[in-house]
Amino acid sequence: MRYFSIPSLALSLIVSILLCTNLLAQDVKVTRRIMTEDEYNSFRNTAGFYEHGKNYNLKINGHGTGLRPPTEEQWKQIKEMPVVADKMEFTMTETPIAVDNSETPWFPAIGNQGAEGSCTCWATTYYTKTFQEAKEHGWDLSADTIFSPDFVYHLINGGKDNGSWYWNAIDLMADIGAASWTNMPYKSYDSTTWPSETAWREAPAYRNEHYFFIDLTTDEGIIDLKNFIGSPNLAIIGVNANKYELLSSEDLWTSDIYTTTSTNHTNTIVGYDDDFGPYIEGGITKYGAFKVANSWGIGGWENIDDGFYWISYECLKTRIEKAHCYLNIQNYNPEMIAVFEISHDMRGECNTNVGMGPASSPIAEKQFDMYIDGGRVPFADNKMVMDVTELAPYLEPGCWYNGFLSVYDGLTKTTGTINHFSVETYDDYFSGIPTDTYESCDTPLDTVKRKTVYTEAEVYID
Repeated sequence: MRYFSIPSLALSLIVSILLCTNLLAQDVKVTRRIMTEDEYNSFRNTAGFYEHGKNYNLKINGHGTGLRPPTEEQWKQIKEMPVVADKMEFTMTETPIAVDNSETPWFPAIGNQGAEGSCTCWATTYYTKTFQEAKEHGWDLSADTIFSPDFVYHLINGGKDNGSWYWNAIDLMADIGAASWTNMPYKSYDSTTWPSETAWREAPAYRNEHYFFIDLTTDEGIIDLKNFIGSPNLAIIGVNANKYELLSSEDLWTSDIYTTTSTNHTNTIVGYDDDFGPYIEGGITKYGAFKVANSWGIGGWENIDDGFYWISYECLKTRIEKAHCYLNIQNYNPEMIAVFEISHDMRGECNTNVGMGPASSPIAEKQFDMYIDGGRVPFADNKMVMDVTELAPYLEPGCWYNGFLSVYDGLTKTTGTINHFSVETYDDYFSGIPTDTYESCDTPLDTVKRKTVYTEAEVYID
């Protein structure tokens, strides 16, 4: 993985259109649609609603869990987004008998989340993001090329060790990116600290597509999941971690022994085997199961000490019902980033946007905290970075534009200060050297309670 030296990078703000929803240079193409009313109601009723004040990090024999349902407001957002995999097209012409992505050089070692409620970020970031980026770049995995669960978890957990949900984690990486374990080491005892500037700067290079799910309640859905895993990719599922004690001697869940649809923990599907078995399910001898990675380390929770277990096809159809997924963006090179620093004791009270054009009527704008939930704790005392490349298509080359950072400060009497704002443009982001840097000259600028303040910088679009 390539890193950026802080002194050599200035800051750049640009705006570009949303990254396309059909992926390029992949072995799978996913066409998505919005949920029907029946699908939405079923999904919402099964997953549940976030209850304020409830701790979703249920500890089981000292292991953390942390699968937290969406808030009412988040459900409203999800309802309007194309999250259903409506059509999946694969380059492979035949579904393999078996696939095991955990045996590839791109899959990281089985990890251990400890007592922290970061299971969702282990599945979405440590396993899936690492696998996707290692596959794209041909990395031989080491600590330098493993992605940090804490980079994502600390940005979306509201400043508390209270769990998170798939959509938040995946779309945070789609919007912001992800950083390596080296630049954001995992600490199960710390759920609050935000990333360093080095980690923020690394993240834009590793963005992905937005969240979608595969409906597994049909045979077609199971086949789609097999082909998705064989593409190759990983998929994310919600399970009830209280049921690990019911695993068979072969570490298998069937629909006979795993009889719940309630969830509290997130795991990662890494493969499948049509010849797994034989086993008895519903009084019938069967074969076939999906292989799943947990994030509780090796041994102590399973019967075969390898960090994995198996779920029968019927159990996946009738109990798990959905596979939560995303795909990587191939060969992505950020062209513009916004760099800013804010001092505020209640970072969750600051609604922060970056835009181009007049602040009162921007040409294009991107919300920094679309998926971020900072909570009632202070910002870190370092600069933050947001990729704003998707704003660029709205701007004409050869022109100057007003780039701005807006901060709306709400709720309590606490106010803060915008210490820095700048925009950096790049030809080659991985070089760490911006082509140009445009810095605001009106900082430091204090925030105002229940009002929006703006700091601005003139940006030239080459």
